[in-house]
Amino acid sequence: MLSAFLPHAYKAVAFYALLAFLANAAIHVIMYTYYGLAAFGPSMQKYLWWKKYLTILQIVRIHLRLLI
Repeated sequence: MLSAFLPHAYKAVAFYALLAFLANAAIHVIMYTYYGLAAFGPSMQKYLWWKKYLTILQIVRIHLRLLI
């Protein structure tokens, strides 16, 4: 019975690992985009209004990762 369950459990774990990887990669792309724009100096501040949302997104991702 256990041998019938293990392949499905492995697929579920692999799926959540892939989801965690993709979420982490997406947030890092957004984060490094922000850092790249911020490196241009104070003239870019008006385009970086989404800093607060990036921080919230990172915190949510960390908490979701702890739950998985």
